[in-house]
Amino acid sequence: MSSKSERKRVSHDRIQASASLALRRDGISGLSVHNVMEDAGLTVGGFYSHYSSREELIADAFDSAASERRAVVARALEGRTGNDRLPAFLGAYLAIDHVESREQGCPWGALLSDLPRAGEPLRANATEQFRRSAAGLHPDRRAAIATLAVSFSSLMLMRAVTDSRLREEIAEAACFAVESIVRNLERRGASEGESK
Repeated sequence: MSSKSERKRVSHDRIQASASLALRRDGISGLSVHNVMEDAGLTVGGFYSHYSSREELIADAFDSAASERRAVVARALEGRTGNDRLPAFLGAYLAIDHVESREQGCPWGALLSDLPRAGEPLRANATEQFRRSAAGLHPDRRAAIATLAVSFSSLMLMRAVTDSRLREEIAEAACFAVESIVRNLERRGASEGESK
């Protein structure tokens, strides 16, 4: 790789990392190309050699954040199989360090209320990211989607409230919901086994 293309790749990675943090910190409407470039240590004039639009940057930043979070979750789920994956995911997702680190956390928890107002390209991108997350979590699609829905909404609520005891109650309620999902899966599995 030439030094020029290597420098461009390094610059692109810096922009992407800066945008990923800014997107989670400031939301879609708060993300500024100027601030992203400044935080990356680059001039605004260089932006268009990396992205064709702010929307393309936002989609790339969302992808980056989602991929980063999936890697964290994959480590938390190592060695977990079947139904054990759902409560393990929830535990890692609602861990206090994740709740308190919005800039480093899951983009869903930071952007869920913004996404319905986003343009079609970002929503299509988010749809694909959600499908990937569900497919990687559990083979039962409905259980995976329910667990993600409980997790994402619980994270948003835990970040919104100021009462630490209420935060704990939200986490406990989320655990109860996911445990109910697991019990339902186990009952279905047991009844399917009996009918064979």
